[in-house]
Parts: sequence; structure tokens; C-alpha cells
Amino acid sequence: MEFQGKENMWNWISKWPEDIAGGYEKTMKAQVPVAEHIAIWGMGGSGIMGRIMTDISGEIGRKPVFSGGGYAVPSWIDDKTLFIPVSYSGNTEETLDSFDMAAEKKAKIISLASGGKLMEKSVERNILCLDMQKNRPPRANLPQMIGMGTAICEKSGVFPSMRENIRKASLSVEKLFDERTDEIKDLAALTAKDNIFIVSPEKVKSAASRWACQINENAKKRAEALWLPEMNHNFVVGGIPENSSLIYLIQNCSDLAKDSVRRRATSDLFRDFSQDFKPFEVHFEGEDYFSSYMESLAFGDIYSLFLAEILGVDPLPIEAIDRLKSFMSRGEKN
Repeated sequence: MEFQGKENMWNWISKWPEDIAGGYEKTMKAQVPVAEHIAIWGMGGSGIMGRIMTDISGEIGRKPVFSGGGYAVPSWIDDKTLFIPVSYSGNTEETLDSFDMAAEKKAKIISLASGGKLMEKSVERNILCLDMQKNRPPRANLPQMIGMGTAICEKSGVFPSMRENIRKASLSVEKLFDERTDEIKDLAALTAKDNIFIVSPEKVKSAASRWACQINENAKKRAEALWLPEMNHNFVVGGIPENSSLIYLIQNCSDLAKDSVRRRATSDLFRDFSQDFKPFEVHFEGEDYFSSYMESLAFGDIYSLFLAEILGVDPLPIEAIDRLKSFMSRGEKN
């Protein structure tokens, strides 16, 4: 797949509100079986949606959503499981193997792909494969995937009705684009030369992971995701390097007094390790958990693109990943 012009990444990201709503509405028309639980499997930009659904299920779900990736699936996958393999290209080898294993275990399956072998395998087995919009990198299609995943979880009985949540989320992200891009650009300028650590509460931990991955791929820069309070029980012992920034992701609708105390204590501790340590608090104003979560994801996407501009890199190429895939392909042939 070739994607021409770095301006395309900005164009794709700007479609966040319509993509999440469109993915939801499209998938609400699909035939989705009722399930006892859901397992969403995928890698990289295709896999993060499942991890986000796991976070959301912990907050508002009626039944659990599990997520993961790799070649194998858990031993408990069975005919009560709705298994959702996600591969934007349709050719991710780990996801193809997990699809085969889940089918052997008689799981109910709905595939998500834009083409490739996953779509072919699904057609061969008479399994529903929901077609994703084409001609963009997987990481630029997250909003549509979230809309699709949310609808599947709702129709399977795992989530309650989510239509109003989707509407509020779209409005929150629109407001973000309209009112906060200067703030995001300023944050990128203040942190571009630093070691960047993204810190979120446990209940939105995949937001921090998404930020770090977007910084990795779009800005070609190392970043690490951390979670409070977990990081207070291990990470803090190792300290923090010089020239580091901690970016705290804060949901205003659910921030606890104890969360605020932990942020202050963590920052005070790190100042003992690094005199030029810089903490930043980024607040998300969505009126509920879901819309605030989506706002945090869109903010991170925009931030990573501003970082890429400041650092003078093209956000589209992922040469290291392409080389690794080439090495793997050669290794399998030998």
C-alpha cells in the first residue's frame, strides 16, 4: 500500500468525528450474534481498537471484552466467544493465524479488514467480514474501527446502547479541533526535544499506549506509556532521565482527589532525579467517560503530527516496520 503526501495524514485525522460516527452507523446494520464475551485480536494500528474496547468494557460494559494479539489465542476461546480478528491490510500473519485457531475452536467470528487474506478466508468459511475504508495507514483508521467495535459490542449485548455516546464523542472531538489546536501545537513545541512519558489512569490506559505509538510512528520518536497508580509501585524506583517530560492525561468527568495527589507526588519525586524535568497536565472536557476518552485519543493524534512537523519528519513512512516484515518474509522462505 502506498500513501502519497504527508498532508494526507492531516486530512485523515481531521475526519475523526465523521469516521467514528460512520463506522458505528455502518456496523449497526450488520447481523451480530449475542455473545457471553468478546475477544478482539490484532496488531499495531489494527490492534489498539481492541485494547480501547477492553478499557471501555471495564467502565460501562455488561460483559467482558478481552483483547490481545500474536499468533495464538487463549485456551478459553470457544463457541460462546465472539472473536473479532482485526487486520487493516488483511494480511497480518499473526492475525491470520489467530483467525484459524479461533475457527478451529468453534468461536463466533466477525472479521474486520479492508481486503487481503483475512477477507478471503472469511468468505471461504462463510464468516462476516466488515469492510474498512481503504487507502490509508491502519493507524489513521482508528476512529472508524472504534465506531465499528462499539457497534459490535452493543449489538452482541456486551455494551448498552451507545448511539448517544457516539454523538457526544463526535461533538467533543469537533470542539477539540475547533478550539484547542494552538494548545496542542504549543505542547508539541515544549516537549519535542525531550524524553516523553505519557501517563494516564488505569481505566484509560490504552489512551496512553495510543499516544506513545503515534509518537513512535508519526514523529519517529521514542515515547513510553505509563499508568497511575501502577507506576508508583515500580517505575519510580528507576528514576527518570534528564530532559524528560511527563504528560498527564486527565478526564475531568472522573478525576479523583487521590489522582491529583498522586500526580503531584510523582512530579515532586521526579524533580529529585532531573532538574529540568517538566510535568504537563492535559485535561479532557467530554461530559462522560466515552466522549472524554475519544477526545484524549484525537488530541494525541494531533499532537504526534505537530511533533513530526517540528522535528522535520514525514509522518507516513514506517521504514523500520517495513524492513522487519521483509526480514520475517525472507526468514520464512529459508
